Amino acid sequence: VDYGLSLGQKNFLYPANVPGIGNVVKVFSDYKNVKVYYLPQTFTTNLSLNRNYSYNLSRGLNVQPNIARDFTAVRNADLKWKLTEGGFLNLDMSYNFNLSSSLTYLIENVIGYQQNGREIKTGRADSEIWGDIFSGDFFGRSFRYNQNFALNSNPKLPTLWGLNKFLTLTASYSSGYSWSNDFAQADLGRSASFSNRINIGTTLKLKSLLGPLFESKTEKKDDQTKVQPNQRGRDRGPGRDPQPNVNNRPVIREPQVQNDSLNIPTDTSAVTFAQDSTVKRSKGESLKRIYGSLKGGFRWLLVDYESIRLGFSQDNSVSRGALRGGGTGLVNFWNVTQSYSNGPSRMFMLGLTHDAGPKALATGTVNDNFTQRNNITLNTNRPLWEGAQIDVNWKVGWGISKTSTIGLSPTGINRVVSTSTNGNLDRSFVSIPKIFFLPFLNSGIDKVKELYNPQQDNLAEAFVEGFESMPLLSKLPVLKEFAQYIPRPNWSLTWDGLEKISFFKSFANRVSLNHAYTSNYSEGWRLSQTGNRDVQSQKIAYGFQPLVGLNLGFKPLWKGNLSGNIRYSTTTGYDLGLTTKRISESFSKEIGFTAAFSKAGLEVPLFGIYLKNDVEFSLSYSNSKNTTVIYDMSKKNEAGTPQDGTARTTLEPRVKMVVSSKVTASIFYRRSSLKPEGAARIQGSTTNEYGLDVRITIQ
Repeated sequence: VDYGLSLGQKNFLYPANVPGIGNVVKVFSDYKNVKVYYLPQTFTTNLSLNRNYSYNLSRGLNVQPNIARDFTAVRNADLKWKLTEGGFLNLDMSYNFNLSSSLTYLIENVIGYQQNGREIKTGRADSEIWGDIFSGDFFGRSFRYNQNFALNSNPKLPTLWGLNKFLTLTASYSSGYSWSNDFAQADLGRSASFSNRINIGTTLKLKSLLGPLFESKTEKKDDQTKVQPNQRGRDRGPGRDPQPNVNNRPVIREPQVQNDSLNIPTDTSAVTFAQDSTVKRSKGESLKRIYGSLKGGFRWLLVDYESIRLGFSQDNSVSRGALRGGGTGLVNFWNVTQSYSNGPSRMFMLGLTHDAGPKALATGTVNDNFTQRNNITLNTNRPLWEGAQIDVNWKVGWGISKTSTIGLSPTGINRVVSTSTNGNLDRSFVSIPKIFFLPFLNSGIDKVKELYNPQQDNLAEAFVEGFESMPLLSKLPVLKEFAQYIPRPNWSLTWDGLEKISFFKSFANRVSLNHAYTSNYSEGWRLSQTGNRDVQSQKIAYGFQPLVGLNLGFKPLWKGNLSGNIRYSTTTGYDLGLTTKRISESFSKEIGFTAAFSKAGLEVPLFGIYLKNDVEFSLSYSNSKNTTVIYDMSKKNEAGTPQDGTARTTLEPRVKMVVSSKVTASIFYRRSSLKPEGAARIQGSTTNEYGLDVRITIQ
């Protein structure tokens, strides 16, 4: 039985039109049109009943038939509700549950027991079964319940100072609840758990926000030098003043003394003033140039980022066993009053508390578990020069897992038998191999050996410090204690428009270069009985994916299109075994290229008929090497011991022909070779493959 109801998005009200609070809402002009939906948009529900009967009889003497009966009911419901729109939070909610119950106990009776203790059951009459169902056991006994709740928010920021143009926020919360009841364990069979997730994200358009502060302003021309109609005789040269004096007679003024041919003023005070003005003007221009350079450098370094995206997420999970209450928790979720007899509370089902209710009054042990995982990500991008852009990202994650073994007592006085606590840390890292022209990148396995002191047992610290390139944060006294939790940047670089360079201009119409670096540090730790945090494992992995990648699109050749790319990538990983004092190094590098030529409308003769088809010729090549080396840190002066190594080469030319939109054919040859290197125990091999691949689409 299914039922669905769609109410649409017409059941809302405007708080601005509500008497009393409407005047308050209208004060906030950005949210005066907020809508509040008082009914959900969609609601669906389902009920299914399933009754099974099976009869199996094996041939033999005195063999009893194996009869199995089952009767289950499943109920579920789903609710979608947009709560507000056009306001500050803009909330929407979703809710669903699935409840399974059993009525098997109503369809059979136990009439005896076999010699091995197995029950002998017989079926009941249908009239008795339906009589019990309608008299109270309508859905039977619940044995599994699942519920999901989610609340999302897309805040609308106010237009104050243009905040909504430069900053966006998102937030969400979700919780999944699960309850189960094992009928075979009357007292210890009920358990409940939840898992929730918190997400918060924000995006800041930094360049749009701060960029106008660093733009140069054009100076307006001074219009006061123009002669205005009412400025009579103000800008005239020497001579007769046209305005009469009090006696109405013209006044004859002596002509002013002009500079000589060398433009030397006759007044020495004027010379001094001119020199001082020149000096002050030159100093002012120098200060302006210095200020402009500092301003431009500050903008390039800290402002020219298109956007900054920051995200935080937290995952929690809690499980509790041997619950005393017999309910699923559904009644508590929708009821005002809460009772542990109805199962876990509403707060536990929503993932807001760890208390699922009292334990069963029984004898035994049960495990309670708790895990938490936190993640912070930060990424941004900015232009470097024309056609080039860099993306930079940081990430850090940490978690904890705790297991408590609880001894139960019929008196209700329980005790914690043992507790185990583990944790982990992951963050982006920077470890770059030492390059001969960059001596400050002094990191690697040799640096770890240099820092490791067996008497101090500092291998864990030497491992991190030795592989980190440019450990600037750990050198600062303020950040020294928190440096291990601060992520380091990873990046990717793309450079388009290289076809404008004279070297590529003659034969290519599209050239781009890409480069990417990723690195990660992870560790696992365990809390000892004394409360110390003991590191159990450490791993560092970094790679250039690719170190250099070149993509080319050539100019038309033979009325066709030719393209290709070349990539060179490397990955390196180090795994520290603290108990064995060994570091395992795995290194791989790969170089490869692909080239493809395609032409449309190529005439191909076939049985005297010339067919025009699309043809593509491609060639791919890759060569990769993998090596493994073990470094025994108890023997600092010894080199690493090679453990394994392989070299793999693949070459594949292929010809593809598109006969029609429904028929394609390809002819290819693939040669793969595998060679052992170092202390590898595998044998070399070479594989040659030839193939014809025909694809036909039938409709």
